[in-house]
Amino acid sequence: MPFGIKFFCFLFVMIALGDLAHDYYIWSLDQQTQVFSIVPMGWSFKHYLPEEHQMLIDTLSPETFNMLLTPILALPAAFLFAGLTVFLVAAYFLVKMVSLARGGGVKDTSYDYKRR
Repeated sequence: MPFGIKFFCFLFVMIALGDLAHDYYIWSLDQQTQVFSIVPMGWSFKHYLPEEHQMLIDTLSPETFNMLLTPILALPAAFLFAGLTVFLVAAYFLVKMVSLARGGGVKDTSYDYKRR
């Protein structure tokens, strides 16, 4: 697997685990709530970066923000980044399978240079 795909998979998994750790931390602070809940990404964005959130709404129109970004921000970050990781790995293997089916084979990228 190429380094770029490994890097982004690692990055996406770390973000997903970090979000789950944050949700667990928030849940552990609130002792009255017995049910563990995963907060949407929009809540974290609005809670921790309110100025940037408002700037994004002002830059885009509120209608455009609601149409484009609200569905994405309604997803939990852990699910979004775990899904991106699965999509990235599946796309890599799909491209590899199509390449093999077309007769491309696996290319040998290791070159042995010999000095003459």
